[in-house]
Amino acid sequence: MRIAIANGPGWLSGGVEIYLRGLISELLKRGHEVAVGFEVEISLREVYWPDGILAFNLSYAGPNGLDGYLAWGADIHYAHSLKMPSSWSSLLADSAPCVYFAHNYLSTCVSGRKCHLSPRVEPCRKSFGWPCLMHYFPRKCGGRNPLTMIRDFRLKYSLLQRIRECPLVLTHSRQMQAELEHHMDKEKIKTIPFCLPELSPLVRGTVDNKENGQDTILFLGRMEPEKGAEILLKSVELLYSKRPCKYTVIIAGDGRQKHSMERLGEEIVHRCPGVLIEFPGWLNEKEKSLIFARSSVFAMPNLWPEPLGMAPLEALCHGLPVVGFDGGYAEFVIDGVTGRIVTGERSVHGFAQALEDCLVDFEIYQQAQFHAMDLRKKLSVVAHADSLISLLEGMRLP
Repeated sequence: MRIAIANGPGWLSGGVEIYLRGLISELLKRGHEVAVGFEVEISLREVYWPDGILAFNLSYAGPNGLDGYLAWGADIHYAHSLKMPSSWSSLLADSAPCVYFAHNYLSTCVSGRKCHLSPRVEPCRKSFGWPCLMHYFPRKCGGRNPLTMIRDFRLKYSLLQRIRECPLVLTHSRQMQAELEHHMDKEKIKTIPFCLPELSPLVRGTVDNKENGQDTILFLGRMEPEKGAEILLKSVELLYSKRPCKYTVIIAGDGRQKHSMERLGEEIVHRCPGVLIEFPGWLNEKEKSLIFARSSVFAMPNLWPEPLGMAPLEALCHGLPVVGFDGGYAEFVIDGVTGRIVTGERSVHGFAQALEDCLVDFEIYQQAQFHAMDLRKKLSVVAHADSLISLLEGMRLP
């Protein structure tokens, strides 16, 4: 099968491209032909396809651009984070069917964040439409420029209209499936298991850190308001007041809130002498594997509706229990067995209680270790490609 993969970025910019890099390699192993189309190119950045793969810049015409991409003769267009209406129009007008994978809220939210920041950070439950414009400034859904708001709204509306024309729309979680069902025909939406294409080998954790009374709580992600690092730090302070043990909190990542989180961390350490808080920045795969092995629990204090959440899935695949609020990843957590999912209000008190539940019940840690290998198989590139190819084969024109 000739599969043309169309995506926005033409370099390794994030999780979507990491996924595509692993998927392209698996497709080639299975004997499929692959070409790549992209809309934005940044020179001297690492690409996500191997040497020898044809790649086309969809932002212009010609043999190296959109014309060459269409002339390649795909059996299927497999579209991802495309943002240019012209790219979409060309793909939909081609004789080959176009299948879209919805990784996030790109086409169903003006800002793409699907959450309000005022009067507090909380998920947005509204369907995308003109009423979004009434909430955009009062609820701090995005920036402060009305021209940007109108431009983004028109773009997202245009994208949604085009995605509705796809005969098949795929996604990776019940969270995203429910979101899409508010905006398009339910019959064309399919949810398939996602994959973690670059998992490091499983390193079994030790109980030494728990035997000497030391617990390590890990947060891995962007330090932005919707990611909830502040909730985690305040939860640890509350937990310490109830259960004054030794805690190490590792907040790995970066973002706009990093400096304010560091200041809050210093204040908490001053008030709680048994607490140590580390800010190591972003970690490479080897560093992540080692930190997963030394940690007691993974914290996911997400205040927005995570479409999936790769970091907690990585943690589960390394045998680490996950504590978090509801989100796409939650369907992979067996509540009370391999972690705790806090439903209802996203509060410090609820998160602190869930952390305590996991830290005092060593069986949860053991169960997370036990289930790790099965989850690795379920979230493997091989299992994902099996499901994906079966669906794509059904869409291919005779």
